[in-house]
Amino acid sequence: MELRMRLRMVERGADPGAMWRGLTRSLPKLAVTLEILLRARGIPVPADRPGLLRLAARELGIAAERIDRIADLRRVDRPPDDETIRAQLAEYLAILADICRHVEGEMLP
Repeated sequence: MELRMRLRMVERGADPGAMWRGLTRSLPKLAVTLEILLRARGIPVPADRPGLLRLAARELGIAAERIDRIADLRRVDRPPDDETIRAQLAEYLAILADICRHVEGEMLP
């Protein structure tokens, strides 16, 4: 997911609208992926996406304030200003990288 997001940014340039759409469209995919991870660990998951993202972050050692910046975003939300979009996308990419490192670390012998 992180690589796809980065590739999308390169393909579409620094257009904040494209960044916003990419971010909000990928959140449901992230939620499904994290739901599978939590269920595989035997952890009951909340029914709502923000709750699921917050629980997964907690289980993966990601600070709550970091995930809070993206947990409640939805496609139907009005996009914030360009600088906020860039900051949210940067945080999202950092969170994706942290998730990858955590999961990969669990898989190493």
